[in-house]
Amino acid sequence: MKFIKILIIALLSLSLAAQEGSDYSICEDQAISFYQDVLAKDESNILGKQFELTTLKLARMTISHSRPSLEDAISKLSKSIDKDDPKLKHVQQMYKQYGYEKDLDSLMQAMESASYWNKDTRFYNDDVSAFILLAKETNPEAGLDERDAAITWFMSYVGDKASDKFGATSATRNLTNLSSRLSRFTGAYKENRSLTDSEIKSKIDELESDISVTMKALHRELVIELGAECFNGALFGGACAYTDDLSNLLYSQALMDLSDDLKKNRVQGLEEEVFQSANKYQLKLMALPSSSEYLREKPLSLIPPKIDYSSVADIRIHDEYWINREDITKLEDNLNLLSDKEKIKAFEQHAQSGVFFILNKEDQTLEKYDANGDLLSSQKMDLEGLLSDEKQLGGAGNYFIHSIKNGVLYLQDDRGNVRPYHGVDVSNVAPGASFYILPQDRDHHFKIKGGKLHFTTKGRKSDYLPYNFSKRDTSIKEIRSVITNKDYQTKTAVQFMGEIDSRKSEITKLYNLTDHEYNELSKLAFGILGNESGFGESSRYHVKEALPWLVAIAKGNGTNTSMNSRGPTQIKKVPPKIAKKYGVTKENLTDPKKAAVATMGFLAQALDELKAKERFHPDINADNRFDYIHYIYMGKSREITKATATPMKNIYFKQILNFNKGLEVYEKIE
Repeated sequence: MKFIKILIIALLSLSLAAQEGSDYSICEDQAISFYQDVLAKDESNILGKQFELTTLKLARMTISHSRPSLEDAISKLSKSIDKDDPKLKHVQQMYKQYGYEKDLDSLMQAMESASYWNKDTRFYNDDVSAFILLAKETNPEAGLDERDAAITWFMSYVGDKASDKFGATSATRNLTNLSSRLSRFTGAYKENRSLTDSEIKSKIDELESDISVTMKALHRELVIELGAECFNGALFGGACAYTDDLSNLLYSQALMDLSDDLKKNRVQGLEEEVFQSANKYQLKLMALPSSSEYLREKPLSLIPPKIDYSSVADIRIHDEYWINREDITKLEDNLNLLSDKEKIKAFEQHAQSGVFFILNKEDQTLEKYDANGDLLSSQKMDLEGLLSDEKQLGGAGNYFIHSIKNGVLYLQDDRGNVRPYHGVDVSNVAPGASFYILPQDRDHHFKIKGGKLHFTTKGRKSDYLPYNFSKRDTSIKEIRSVITNKDYQTKTAVQFMGEIDSRKSEITKLYNLTDHEYNELSKLAFGILGNESGFGESSRYHVKEALPWLVAIAKGNGTNTSMNSRGPTQIKKVPPKIAKKYGVTKENLTDPKKAAVATMGFLAQALDELKAKERFHPDINADNRFDYIHYIYMGKSREITKATATPMKNIYFKQILNFNKGLEVYEKIE
């Protein structure tokens, strides 16, 4: 993509020409020549500092999206770029004018497949320079400008020279590659953590201040160099009417011109991070963080607090205590009606876990509570720049206090990741105390589920990585299904539900189901058993099993019975995983135990299909998706994709709910 250099120069020229009331025919060349001489000598190492500043800007963008590498962030961001965006018209025009007609398309494709860990798809400086031009228009909050594009393009030549001298895969070449340098700040390597937004912002502020001082000093020298004739309304539109934008443009134009000169010169050395070429350039790369500077902290071995349900256990089976799932659901539903803050307090009281903290980013207040939910203290915090919900930008969610080092609080999330949280002053607190950060986004909230407090989202979010959403709960609890309606207590139903209970740990593992998902599917299976065969007792079911050829004829399949649904839940096709693990075939589905595992397998598959299709139906969410699974079971998935499914008006689903009134599911209390 060598045409990118022409593109950058063209954009710079357009920007210079756009400066209102300016005629650059007198002094433009002289001003650019001044900057060329300054950059050639570069006594203040402005090239090295600018390259580091650009790297840090892109690192901050990468960190804000919780990506470990620039390529990961670029790949994610590229999917949201609209090539037809009016803001990109002039960029597209330049690509066509100075490159090739499809170069913008090619770049977008490269961005989507970018990966740091594959050298064929890793981004090098010329690729990054091209990305900066797009990001300048599509992601202005990253603060990227022409100077960032120019220095990155310049460094692509430095990298080429380093590659020629030391090898394309050498450590020296990597020192000059922005993407490789950036990975030292973003936690790309397992032994290092990512910098927080406040840490990297501090580095950016320091460099910007340093470069600003240098640029202002250069401006004073420029005024003397050019003389009064260039300040009488021509170049700068008035005496000393010098702007930062104009400085950036002149600097960038000079840097792009020097890139051509650099290409012609031989590298004399690139030793100890100092680059020299024909005694004309001396570029000192800034020191990268040491391998120990941002080491990952070892996580504490913590047991998350959990609601104690033993006080409401209402049945004893074989000297073990059990609780009705309906009672658990009722308690959790009542607690989930509360605000996030009150929900946390209520949860901690039921969990009886000890002292805990709640940080409210909106009013910047940290509150400390005892185990009873009584307020112990409240103090104001200074959280400037730490108010959004992303992990590195404010990090709403549930944490534990890991440690306090040099006055800085370190928090541990439920995945074991440890990071500093600047601006929060906590002292004399034992490690392991719960620490909750309330969300700003209305779609984010805390929810009690399965006895634990989860931080999650109410709506659908395609990208979970930037947030500290709670990890999937993998604990599986033993259950007992009790059929309370005597009319449903058939031999088939008792064996069917008994098998579902006993195979829970196996089938959840087989289909990667959560405890909650399995419990909900088991209730659906019971309702389907009632609907399809009257719990194995309906005469219609027995006729279908006794005369399968008659069913085939009625369906227009002649005497071919292979398409018939079989068993008390009318399975048309045995799920492959179930067939392999339990030896289930269509012929032995009349066995209630075989039918039970086949039904659960079929429903597990239907759940996966529903999750893939539910985006088409605006009424489906994580809380009510089990109301819609029967549509897929009945072969009516089009009602999901067409958004016409209305379960509460569906007779089949109403019958399932009615049958479920005669079933109670109990959970074992450990």
